[in-house]
Amino acid sequence: MNITIQDLRKLSLVFLVCLTARVTLYAQQADGTKIHDLFRKIADHYRNAGNLSFDVTYKYAAESDPGKWLDSMSGNFKMNNSSYWYMLDSTEAMGTRDYALILFREDRVMYLSRPTSQTQSANPLTQFDSLVLKDNRVKASLAEEGSQELVTLEFQPGLVYKRITYYIDRKTYFLTRMISMVRSDQLYEKSVRPMIKGTDSYVIVETDYNHYQRGGFTEGDLDTGRYFKKVGGDYTAVPPYDSYKILLASSNL
Repeated sequence: MNITIQDLRKLSLVFLVCLTARVTLYAQQADGTKIHDLFRKIADHYRNAGNLSFDVTYKYAAESDPGKWLDSMSGNFKMNNSSYWYMLDSTEAMGTRDYALILFREDRVMYLSRPTSQTQSANPLTQFDSLVLKDNRVKASLAEEGSQELVTLEFQPGLVYKRITYYIDRKTYFLTRMISMVRSDQLYEKSVRPMIKGTDSYVIVETDYNHYQRGGFTEGDLDTGRYFKKVGGDYTAVPPYDSYKILLASSNL
């Protein structure tokens, strides 16, 4: 397992950070079946929500000083079935069945590729089915807290993660929060590394999901035509991105 905080930011936005590393679960059969069914139900609710948008807030702190947040960022996510769009601080990205697109605003570059299994991990619906598989490195438990279901993953010592807990609204089956503990040596920000003492320490990463709204945008918001057009075999950025250079990352575009 080799996940950086940069990966964590991206994947916490799309719910299931551990799944990119193909982390799987080992639990008593009863709990394993319940968790499997729960995440399938979550996937169905997101899939059938239609045009769904929500806000995301991300922050992290040292395990030894959980009340002192070292960094934070926020953004917005829109999704409809297999298409998604998100803005996370200065990063804007879109994914459809045909394209995966990322804007690098500072460099005025539009990175364009065909969807792959890696870029599809930015869509949460592609990840749920891989959750409940057998692996004795991770144990899962299910609990209730008020109106929420809690799924907690406990990892064996030595792995990148120590614990991940998902908070799921029992009425809507949408995630409201995710709290994970990741090894501090995975931090990629040089400015933050000196704040974490000890190579074996952990960082608490908290992601909150708020302001879920159905039907708050149109199909046009998930249309790549907002960013570029293709004439023959050539791609051209359209206003207001016409000053961007398009970089093609796939040979089959």
